[in-house]
Formats: sequence, C-alpha cells, structure tokens
Amino acid sequence: MQNKIRNKLGKKDRPVRIKKDLKIKDKKNDEGDGKKVKRYRDPLLNTSLKLYEKANKLQSHDEKFKVVQKLVTLLSGKINSIIFRHDMSRVVQLIFKYALPQHKTKIVNEMLSSIQLIASRKYSNHLIKSAMIHCDSSIRNLLIKELQKHTLPILRTKIGVKVLELVYKKYCNNAQRNKFKSSLIGIATVDGSSSLKQQCQVDKALTSAIMSSTKSNLNSLLQKDCCLKSSIVTSALHDYLHSCAENDKIEIKEILLPNIIDLVSTKFGSYCALEIMWICSTKEKKSIIKQLQEVCVDLSLDENGSFFILSLFDCVDDTVLLYKIILSKLMDNIRKILENDWGLRIIDYMFLHHMASNKFSLSDKEILQQSVNAGNTKKDPNTTSK
Repeated sequence: MQNKIRNKLGKKDRPVRIKKDLKIKDKKNDEGDGKKVKRYRDPLLNTSLKLYEKANKLQSHDEKFKVVQKLVTLLSGKINSIIFRHDMSRVVQLIFKYALPQHKTKIVNEMLSSIQLIASRKYSNHLIKSAMIHCDSSIRNLLIKELQKHTLPILRTKIGVKVLELVYKKYCNNAQRNKFKSSLIGIATVDGSSSLKQQCQVDKALTSAIMSSTKSNLNSLLQKDCCLKSSIVTSALHDYLHSCAENDKIEIKEILLPNIIDLVSTKFGSYCALEIMWICSTKEKKSIIKQLQEVCVDLSLDENGSFFILSLFDCVDDTVLLYKIILSKLMDNIRKILENDWGLRIIDYMFLHHMASNKFSLSDKEILQQSVNAGNTKKDPNTTSK
C-alpha cells in the first residue's frame, strides 16, 4: 500500500528528509589542495572549524593565541551545545591549550552544569583530560569538586570509569580521594576523611541506613567489569569489607568470585581480593588459582599483583596446585622475574619468607600476617613453607 501511494506522488510532492546532524556534503578547502573539510548548515560550527583549521596551520604561538581569542569570543555561552561533537570537542581542547587562564575558567564554569554527561560521552570526556593537563590547580579543583558530586552515575559508564581513574590517581590529593570514596559510602562526610566504621560509630542511629546504602551502591557497581579496576570502587569496597557482617562479605564474594583477578590491578583491589580469599572454601580457592594460570607472570611483575601472588603462599593449602599453576610458570620465566623488583620480592618471600620483611611496608606486613592467621588453612604455616 505504501509503495502504491509513493508511486502516485510526483517527485515534487514527496517529503524531503533533512539530516539531523546538520552535516552537508564535504567540500574542497579554500586552498584547493584536494583535502576535504567538513561543512555544516550551522554558521557557528562552520566559523569555529575554519578558525580551528587556521590555528593548526599557524606556526607562531602569538598568531595561534589571536585565533583562539576569536574562538573564545565566538563560543562564549554556547559551550554545552557543541562539545558533544567530535570536531567541536577538538576546538575546545585547542582553547584549553592556548587561551588565557580567565578564559579557561569561563569555559570550565560553563561545562560544570553538564559535567556528568561530559565525563561519560565518547568525545566530550577528552575535554576533562585536556583541562586537567592545560589548566592551573584552581581550575582543576573546580572540576574535581563537581565530579565528586556525580561520582556514582559517572562510574556506571565505561568511559566515565576511565576518566575518574585518571583524575583520581594523577590529580587528586588524599583529601580529594577520600571525598570520592565517601561518595559511595552511605552518607558523605564533610571532608571524606573518616572510614565507614568510624562514620557508623558517630551516627549509630543511621548505621543500618549507611551500611544498606553502601551495600546497594557497591553491589550495582561490582556487576560491571570496568568497575573492578577502579581505584575509587576498590577503595570503598576495602572499607566496606572491614565494616560489614560475615553474611554481607559472602554476598560480595559470590559477585566477585568469577572475576576476582580483575581486582588485583589496584592497591586496595589486591587487598580486597585477599580478604575474599580468606573466606573462600578450598574448592573456591582452587578456582581462583586456576584463573591465574595465564596472567600470573604479568601479575608478578606488578606491585599490586605481586603482593597478591606472594600472599597466596600463606592462605592456600594445596601446594601441589600452587606449584603446578603458579611456581612452574614463574620458573619458566625466571630471568624476567629476577630482573624485576616486584618479581624479585616474590622470590625472596618464597625462600626467606618473613626474613624478607624489609621489602614490605608496615601495612603490608600486617596484611601478610592476617593472611597467615585469617586464611581457611589446615596446614601449619611452617609445613606449607617447606
């Protein structure tokens, strides 16, 4: 029926379909060198791209600066309407690189109202990275403060996890990191400095609500593979495991067991993986060790991974399985292991055991001792060591 109606209509009568992205046919640039440049129906986009192309061709920093000033004037007040496009995201990154500090601040202030979307989208997330690189500490702190308000929804996206990981590890001080963590822990504290256990002791009437909220947040995030490698998530998880009931630990264990190796990429993640190991049955421990077969050498060359590997020697009874899956792999790659500081630490711990304590921090020593005491092991530690 639709085909018959369409055939009866003349070409002039047929509705014209307009592309939503406003992009029109590419044209050759003004210099006639055969290169194609994008052209849009929107004059703002066209003018911005022409200025961007001009700035990229200029060699002089002063000349680039003048063009960027024109871009700042042109795009002022319109940032949130254009930054989600790939090409326009590059234009704003150019502004961050060459503009005056007050203009950078103005751009960032415009971005703040859409920071959750910006951090989670394919192209716009690069603006946060660019701002962190090219802006001063006051502008970075402004961005960090706004990101902290939207930590949970940003962590629900794969792109957002990577953005927050970069910001958290490279640009945050300890107080700012604690603030990010506290965003996942029930009720956020004023400065994020107190642990979950301390928070519950202060607000005893709200303990149940705080623990329930934290559990809900972590359960939803830990379902996503990308979150298992997040320093923010693993830091909050480590805090939660020190405060929750045994039944809650078992629930977390069931979620993490299939992908527990992914946790080991971060410092607190390796601690969490160990705490899960301590409450695992013998069968579950064997399952985890089998997951290590293909990655144990790579983990041994990493600070966090090597700590997890050497801790297994204290909390796993099945030394035959340890030799078959882990030790044999390490011996096959012994040169690589001995040439690496973290790999060498494993060898020292295997042969010298607690005599190698000078290679560990005080907190690491405490965790290693807990691994001996808390693990579900039946063998005497001295027997396992032999």
